[in-house]
Amino acid sequence: MIEIARRGSRARRRGVTLVEVLIVVAIMATIAGTVTVLAFGELKKARVRTAAIGAAAVREAAKIHRDVDLAGDECPSVAALIEAGKLDAKRSTDPWHTSYEVRCEDADVRGVSAGADRRPRTPDDVRDDVTPAEVERIAKMGG
Repeated sequence: MIEIARRGSRARRRGVTLVEVLIVVAIMATIAGTVTVLAFGELKKARVRTAAIGAAAVREAAKIHRDVDLAGDECPSVAALIEAGKLDAKRSTDPWHTSYEVRCEDADVRGVSAGADRRPRTPDDVRDDVTPAEVERIAKMGG
């Protein structure tokens, strides 16, 4: 009887087995992997939305500079906007660390980010007037 009591107390002192630890680690890795996949997609969308907001700020600065300082004659560059004090240099690059671009199309002025591929005038460019559907499309491209 004393022998049985000793075995029971020894088993309680032993702690967890290696198999139990491995099972817990496997479960945690599965959960972390799933969360990472879901969060990464949202990160891409957030970058596209941030680029659109930054492009809108560039557009507004370009419109003001063009209409007030240049009398509507030419299309300003981002460098000219920074030099004129219309745009903060810290806000002149997109989430992919590429400078925004000002595009003048007829009478309209647009702020544009080159997107994740960092090449202008490609399908993943982010304009200041991007729609939620376009955010989804651009994010799937590599956002």
